[in-house]
Amino acid sequence: MFVSTKFNDLDLLRENVVDWNLDFLPLGAGKFEFSITQGFLETIMIGQGNFYGKLEQQGLTPEGFRTFVIPAFDNVHYTWRNKPLHGRSLSLFPTNGELFSISDSSFNVYTLSFRQDVFQRILATKKNTRLEQAVAGENVWDLDVRTTDYLRSLSKYFLEALASNHNVAQNSEQILHAIFNAIAHQEGRGDQNEKGLLIIEEATQWLKLHSARDFRMHDLHKSIGLGERTLQNLFKETYGLTPKQYVTNFRIRRVHELLKQAHHSQTIADISAKQGFWHMGQFAKDYKQLIGELPSETLKRKRNFSR
Repeated sequence: MFVSTKFNDLDLLRENVVDWNLDFLPLGAGKFEFSITQGFLETIMIGQGNFYGKLEQQGLTPEGFRTFVIPAFDNVHYTWRNKPLHGRSLSLFPTNGELFSISDSSFNVYTLSFRQDVFQRILATKKNTRLEQAVAGENVWDLDVRTTDYLRSLSKYFLEALASNHNVAQNSEQILHAIFNAIAHQEGRGDQNEKGLLIIEEATQWLKLHSARDFRMHDLHKSIGLGERTLQNLFKETYGLTPKQYVTNFRIRRVHELLKQAHHSQTIADISAKQGFWHMGQFAKDYKQLIGELPSETLKRKRNFSR
């Protein structure tokens, strides 16, 4: 099975990515473009994702699989689980498959997902205790140029072979052997920055839970037990936004989703007010800056499509 699609709508992207449970929050203004390529075998899934625009990505990797990510080019930079990654960073998701990353317009990566039993079977052939410990949870390895290029070329080869309906099932485990061989004697980063990640996750979940309510940022600081300046610096470091800017973007994104589902009797003022927006002029300006169109244009397109 092979899938290749392009989108300029976050909802379409989320709905059409096969076997991944994804959610996105735009963190910057401007146009968003996305392309997804996915190839599937019984025990292995290989994909390439190219996202143009600054995004928060959350969700889960394919269930029952262990997933590696290798950037497609050297100029790729993004933050994954509060770790800064570059073009030669190979990452392995934790066993629960939890995704949390911040990407910009350079984001272009290969995803390599191996069914759990295959992962463990090939790992056992390496007879390497250090390797077994390194891949027991999440990890990141900074590879040399030659190894990075080799893993990229393998990923590209198998994707192109699947696109052409070539039978590569017998050789598909070659990629996992190559990955294990590459990291067998490498020092991974382990769970560094785990504390910062947990704080960010707790804070963003609190903000999303309370986003439709009228609250003060003091309530957030009190809830997670962290000072205003410390939390603001952590958000700036992670997102390039303050907590207030983050929740504003989340609210705008929520209004955008609701407008595309709106009944005929619902108005922009009704929907936006329920998400905490009371000043329509400022709201419309902020909405257009983030979404790329006025809320009235979103609603008009939805109603034209429904006719």
